[in-house]
Amino acid sequence: MIGLRLFTQHDTRHAEGDARAVLHRDSIAIGDYGHSSHGTSHEGSRFGGKRHGEGLGVVYAPYQIPAGTLVPQDVRNLLAPVPASASHVGFCALRLEPIWTSLGQAAGHAARLALADAQPDVRKLDTAKLQRRLHADGAATIYVGDVLTGHPDFAAVQWWASLGGLHGLAPKPTGRLLGKPIEGQHSEGWLNHDAKLATPFDAALAARWRSLAAAQKIPAARLPAADGRATRGDFIRAAFSAIP
Repeated sequence: MIGLRLFTQHDTRHAEGDARAVLHRDSIAIGDYGHSSHGTSHEGSRFGGKRHGEGLGVVYAPYQIPAGTLVPQDVRNLLAPVPASASHVGFCALRLEPIWTSLGQAAGHAARLALADAQPDVRKLDTAKLQRRLHADGAATIYVGDVLTGHPDFAAVQWWASLGGLHGLAPKPTGRLLGKPIEGQHSEGWLNHDAKLATPFDAALAARWRSLAAAQKIPAARLPAADGRATRGDFIRAAFSAIP
């Protein structure tokens, strides 16, 4: 399927100089598994021999999946959360059941929004409205290590981070990207991906965040100043409450 958006390996790479992957403001789900492929053919004895077509990709930071990967270019009433629009290597990062579950959740909400229109066409969906429904339902559209589903600021932080508010806060870790190993391939959360809501914000961050808020038509008077007392959480909550 060729969708409105083709998911490729480039969509999982780090943003330049950033701990986070490249930003997709139209994200409707996330993944964190590297590109890998099981063998496609086998040569030799059943136990042993040699497998062909097997690939194990490098580890990437949690990445976002754009809404257009679910939507065919030429069909107005179809959403495809499993056979998503992706390159061969891109699909190797989307082929896991948790990701398909998240894409299915997004497709369900997208279908509901489309049916609310007099002339439904999934190609014309309001992605921002879809994201708000997903956040209210506890679904993440970007990874934030210290503000998980159930946190009182989950929806606000997801909204702000999906706009790009948490990009540029921390560099890509040198060496290991994940926290301490737990067991097997499982580890603690990804490093340098926390919002740190209790941290006061400085003038430089305030300027960048105010510019981002202005692009969302949020009045500057509704936002706290960088006075050394106001925190990141104060700013994000104020911006979220002032969404037009």
